[in-house]
Amino acid sequence: LQRGLKTALPDNTVSKLDDRFKSKFPKIIVASVIMGLGVFAVDYHLVDWLNDAFAFSSIFALTIIVATGMGLYATLLFLSGVLNRNDIAKYFRK
Repeated sequence: LQRGLKTALPDNTVSKLDDRFKSKFPKIIVASVIMGLGVFAVDYHLVDWLNDAFAFSSIFALTIIVATGMGLYATLLFLSGVLNRNDIAKYFRK
């Protein structure tokens, strides 16, 4: 990953990965895979709503899928220790 960033963004301080990211990266990948599986499972159960001719039910099903993915990913990041309350507060203060 670091080598790819060096070739894409040479001599750029943004492309340098810090030790915190390197240590948290495997947890981020695991959380992403679990979120993908969760979204797939919800999509599997809502396929009838998504294929419905009535637009409201399709939009509602899509909203449920997106909210489930966001909620599951955020929960997994908090439980694994990738994010904590101080990080979130720091992002909202900017």
